[in-house]
Amino acid sequence: MKTIICILIVCLSIPSLLFSAEPSLTQRRQFQNIDALIALIEKARDAGISDDEIKKLQLNLKDKDVDVLEYIEAFRRRKRLADQKNKDFLATRFLTVSDIFNELVDMEPDRLENLREELISGD
Repeated sequence: MKTIICILIVCLSIPSLLFSAEPSLTQRRQFQNIDALIALIEKARDAGISDDEIKKLQLNLKDKDVDVLEYIEAFRRRKRLADQKNKDFLATRFLTVSDIFNELVDMEPDRLENLREELISGD
């Protein structure tokens, strides 16, 4: 009886051992954070890996392989463009309620003067 239980335990643990050898989803997606990828490349340079070897590294994105350095440079270009768009948008001046109110207050004395002249000339 004990041998049957041991065999069952071994049989049930074999598939879990086989599937644990595959990289998990978190391991495959660890480079979606570009800062982690840049830090890893810097650590590789500090460890003595040459730039030629780093240039040969590739990322597996969906259905194609991309050079790591090209991927980082493309990311930086997209980030610079997005930052420039945000900067341009924030530099644009929009009318606010206080702007309109101030404009109306500034126009009020002129309108009062015009009304006074109409009333005086109408008499």
